Amino acid sequence: DLDSLTVTAHSIDLRILGKGNKPRVVPLPLYDEKGKIEGREAFRALLEEYLTKVRPKWKAGPGHEKALFLSQKGARLSDDAARAVFNHAMQALGFKQFGYVVHSLRHSVASRLLNAGVGLPTVSRILGHASTQVTASIYAHSDVSEVEKGMTKTY
Repeated sequence: DLDSLTVTAHSIDLRILGKGNKPRVVPLPLYDEKGKIEGREAFRALLEEYLTKVRPKWKAGPGHEKALFLSQKGARLSDDAARAVFNHAMQALGFKQFGYVVHSLRHSVASRLLNAGVGLPTVSRILGHASTQVTASIYAHSDVSEVEKGMTKTY
């Protein structure tokens, strides 16, 4: 569950509650060693607009005040509802035939991080794996996951 986010001058930090309600923070830096990361400023602007203009209009039910995305009833957006939003987006983008599921994003991000040289312990921590051995057993079989190969063909 996406619990909250913090927007700073240099990054967007997502706080996610994973399995067993284990919290983890996933940083989305706005800058790298070359300067601004393309698209991140637009993403940040959209998030700020959502947080200041859209989200305040939704009344959160008891216990859901911190939830970033709410259902029409004021509850945290359920896994099924998030999956439905994702599937609708895939359909609208013409990607439905590739069979992507929400979990595809997780694998794609992990593969891209590892391919970019991010250390196994860091990727393992972001994924919430109990150990780096779990991460290595899933991603060490190839340089690029099958999901990422499919996404590369799409673009």
